[in-house]
Amino acid sequence: MVQLWFLHSGEVSLCEQMVTQVRMAVLSGELKPGERLPSVRALAHRYGIHRNTVSSAYQKLEQANWLEMRHGSGVYVRQAGSLKSATDPGTIRELAVDRMIAALLAAAHECGMSAADIQQRVQGAMERSQVRRLVLIEPDEELRQIVLCELRTVVTLPLRVGSLPAANAGESEDLEGALVLVLPSNEVAARASLPESAPLLVLLIRSAADSLMRHLPAPKTSLIGIASRWPKFLDVARTMLLAAGVDEEALMVRDARLPDWQMGLEEAAAIVCDAWTAQTMAAGVRVLRFPLVADASLAELREIEGAGWTARAHDT
Repeated sequence: MVQLWFLHSGEVSLCEQMVTQVRMAVLSGELKPGERLPSVRALAHRYGIHRNTVSSAYQKLEQANWLEMRHGSGVYVRQAGSLKSATDPGTIRELAVDRMIAALLAAAHECGMSAADIQQRVQGAMERSQVRRLVLIEPDEELRQIVLCELRTVVTLPLRVGSLPAANAGESEDLEGALVLVLPSNEVAARASLPESAPLLVLLIRSAADSLMRHLPAPKTSLIGIASRWPKFLDVARTMLLAAGVDEEALMVRDARLPDWQMGLEEAAAIVCDAWTAQTMAAGVRVLRFPLVADASLAELREIEGAGWTARAHDT
């Protein structure tokens, strides 16, 4: 179980603090699909909170499909739809690919295709799967801009925005030569809407707890700013900082979509913000840039660019 923080006196309820931190731990991969969580009694005892608080948080997470309560067994992180196992993921993928190749060859032989014909068609499919551009599908405009900003510091391939409705409408030719990028929250919809042949990479979310720990504990007398155009970033950053013990009075939360949002931020010792907002911060302030996309996904994008092509539909 990941480390949780709780502030027992503040505007954000203990239940909401727990819900936010568990959700972020699942998105970042700290909590794995199928992993068992502590019982209500054990978690309440560990953190000195009421059992009803833990039970309510577990129920909210189950209703939102983050957790699964198994009668007589316990509470578990819900399994994703993609292939999961306790064994090495690389080995699983290799075995799955081997089975698909064997099935393909058997079906092709039954259709009367020669080995040369099969090889030619496979080679053509590989050439068509060359990645020449990246397409990010994310309906939330503010979140999309943050992810685009982070990706553009890493990739050199053309990067544009796409949408699932267009793919649903049969415009699959628009995805030729493209690697589709989505965040975990859009994986199921993307897999249901996109052609099976469309390569898909699910971008992992960086651990909020790991990013935060590098800057804690914060001095009690210091003002800390939080700035973003994405409301969810403001909510999560505020909740995490309060849970880590930062005084509510020491926080300056600014919605960067509003006029004069930077007013007063020069008084802050540091300003927590996303990559997109960081570009617009005034000179002379200390910016703590909190990236959203995990290093593992950024490294995979670099690897794809270095190889020049991919024929894989990625699972996470």
